[in-house]
Amino acid sequence: MPRPVLTKHVRERMEERDIAEEQIYAALAHEIRRTPGQPGTVWIHGLVAGGETLKVCVSVDLGKIVTAAWPGR
Repeated sequence: MPRPVLTKHVRERMEERDIAEEQIYAALAHEIRRTPGQPGTVWIHGLVAGGETLKVCVSVDLGKIVTAAWPGR
């Protein structure tokens, strides 16, 4: 299965929030829960190296990563 596309917006947030591309895909691969986002999106909360949680917003229909954030930061 192909990796979801990283949008320009998420790339800007990654730079701003010190999130590496590998951390995005690690969080998706190590999902611990999902929560609803805006219509057509879902937040996937997943673990990255070191045991920290990263939340990644994914467009369900388009298979694109919309944004990402560190909860509690």
